[in-house]
Amino acid sequence: MTPRPPAGAKSAKVCSRFPENLRALRGARSQTEFAEALLVSQQTLSFWEQGARRARRPIWLVMG
Repeated sequence: MTPRPPAGAKSAKVCSRFPENLRALRGARSQTEFAEALLVSQQTLSFWEQGARRARRPIWLVMG
């Protein structure tokens, strides 16, 4: 029988790439401009891009 991965293991892997993916999505736009598009503060976006905090809500819904 194959052991199951610890709870949250998959999400941890996905979240570890979140800052990198977010910076790629922002592209050449400023943090302020991109933060306004996501309806968050520039400081929040900065924390997300640094990996210091994670988004509490699905930001891709705002981006649609």
